[in-house]
Amino acid sequence: MGFFDWFRKCNKNKPEVEVVPMKREPPAGSYPLFNIHYREDFGTDTRRDIFPIRMYATEEGVRAWDYLIGELRLFKFSQMLGVHDIRAGRDIKVRGLWEWCGLPDSAQSFRDEVPGAPKQTQWQTVPSAARFRLTVNRRGTPLREVDFTPRAWASDRRAMSGVVWPGEVEEAFTFADITSAIDLHSGELLDRAALWNLVLAHRDDAMPWYVQWADQHLMVLCLVGFVRQELGQFKAAMRPQVNDALLSVGYAPLDEDGFKSIIQATRDGYNGGMTLLDQARMLTDSEREACMKVARTLLEAKGGESRMAEAVFKA
Repeated sequence: MGFFDWFRKCNKNKPEVEVVPMKREPPAGSYPLFNIHYREDFGTDTRRDIFPIRMYATEEGVRAWDYLIGELRLFKFSQMLGVHDIRAGRDIKVRGLWEWCGLPDSAQSFRDEVPGAPKQTQWQTVPSAARFRLTVNRRGTPLREVDFTPRAWASDRRAMSGVVWPGEVEEAFTFADITSAIDLHSGELLDRAALWNLVLAHRDDAMPWYVQWADQHLMVLCLVGFVRQELGQFKAAMRPQVNDALLSVGYAPLDEDGFKSIIQATRDGYNGGMTLLDQARMLTDSEREACMKVARTLLEAKGGESRMAEAVFKA
């Protein structure tokens, strides 16, 4: 009997041990918070979705769950080339993640900053005083004034969140609902576009149409929807009449890009599934009257009945 035959005979009754690979799972309740552009130690650039753990953050880096390779690992701040906040949909830079981790102020320059550049947001995580006095005009609610300061990294393209005084309570405001703001530091009166640029100065993307054309968009949605319903399509030749309606209630006229943005929004379902009548009911009396005049003009030019306009835009 050979050695291997003897060895098999001696061990044939021993149970085989099954090797089960270790199961790696992300921390309970975690999900991708940031997408980072990262340069590995060996020089390769990668993009990773991560869930950082604040308590593991040091000035060297932060330990985070890496959803690409499925394990907890260290990401060094010196090797980060950019950071994107997934929930807010904005780039917050490496310094933004540094501050999110609760690390102390640092004079070091990160890879995605110009040497000597200021911090990527001027706002504090815990504001101590009001910065703006906002005039908020949400449709269907009374006009109100509030003293407010944005909280660091709490604002996105659509809305800003922060602290309201007195009482220091948390509240969020969409930029579209803000008619004006006073900078309490400089005394300057700001429209919503200027406020958007000031609050989101750390961003480099273009202002969205629903901020720039917030006053105009509901009237335009109603008129475009009405013309499509009664005449089949909205034509570029009808834009001057729509702008006349906007001017009559004190709104700025739309340029070509403004019309395209709002009309595209109707195709993308921005109206939230509301019918034309639902939208018309949200108009103010002056907006409704201006829309009725334009609708009558457009219908009569095509030989239609003005009663259709009255049925939609009646007070």
